[in-house]
Amino acid sequence: MQNTESGKNKEKPPRTFMTDYWRKIIAFALAISVWWMISKQMESPYTVHNVRVNVEFEDDTLCLSRNMDYPHVAATLEIKSLFSGSRYQADDFEVEVVIPSVPNKSSEFLYDLKLDVNMVKRKPMPIFTKVESIQPTTPSIKLDVIKQKDVPVVVPEKGVVKVGYTTKKKIMPPLVRISGPSAQLNRVDKLDTEVLDLAREDLENVKALAISGILPPNVSILTPNVRAKRIVAVEIKVVREGELSRKEYKDLPVRLLSPLGGKLAVSGWGEAKTKVDVVLEGTQSMLNAFSSFEPMPYIDLGDASEIGTFKAKVKLTNIPEQYDRLVIKPEQIEVKLVEIKPDAAKPAVKPVNEQPIPKDARGAEKK
Repeated sequence: MQNTESGKNKEKPPRTFMTDYWRKIIAFALAISVWWMISKQMESPYTVHNVRVNVEFEDDTLCLSRNMDYPHVAATLEIKSLFSGSRYQADDFEVEVVIPSVPNKSSEFLYDLKLDVNMVKRKPMPIFTKVESIQPTTPSIKLDVIKQKDVPVVVPEKGVVKVGYTTKKKIMPPLVRISGPSAQLNRVDKLDTEVLDLAREDLENVKALAISGILPPNVSILTPNVRAKRIVAVEIKVVREGELSRKEYKDLPVRLLSPLGGKLAVSGWGEAKTKVDVVLEGTQSMLNAFSSFEPMPYIDLGDASEIGTFKAKVKLTNIPEQYDRLVIKPEQIEVKLVEIKPDAAKPAVKPVNEQPIPKDARGAEKK
């Protein structure tokens, strides 16, 4: 009996398939309709233009050339999606490409990329969205090679040092190593510092100069000391040009400046018999520049205050400032001062009280 009953149970269909039979048929029909609507919607693709192509390199000696026609590579995508095409913009997608090492290249060159839909990235990519195609599939781009080279450090100058002298400069380091794309690197043949004023009085105290030259984009300084602070050390010396030369002037008449007031006068003075010799030493270029002038010796009695013998120091005017040594022989001249009497018809020598002392008066010898 038990076997008979179990056989009858096996012949009956499961009640799960028979319950709510019409509702199941309606649900199935609705699912078919939704599937049909989705498939029809996705059959009409839309286009997204100017999708950025990000290029990466396995070899760090390669880079994109800055001489490309456009700042970056762009692609056009054909997309099928359940959603409206206006929802997606070019910024919603990107194409990632990795360029392998390219041997035996030393300057700019053209490279053909190979693009496919698997390189398109969007995070997250929505459901019912598919990239059908990408154009162009093999765009050409210009690549460049990262190189290094040493360039000299140049110090621009303004002003001049004193006549007959020049400067000797030692720059440390004299060469600076820079790195960058070959096309940009070829534009750099030197590295300028700030301008050095040769006329400044403390010229020899200048110990460092800042790098002021502007490098092209993607070009950088590799020399450690210069890269950190962008300065170079300098050592400057002002030296004489050539050997020391001399020029002699014989029997130059001495002028008399005697601001003595109305009480004293010089007795027995005569320019024709009061003469001195002058020796001027300096660089040849200084002496050549001074060749059209002649020193003018004089004595100044401004410090004389009483009658008697007064030793006056011989001074010079009309001489160059950049001499090395000046010798006057004799260095002093004795003059006799006498008192002017009220009843005297005239003094022994008429004082020259109105004549000013030259501003550029010089002493007997410059040490």
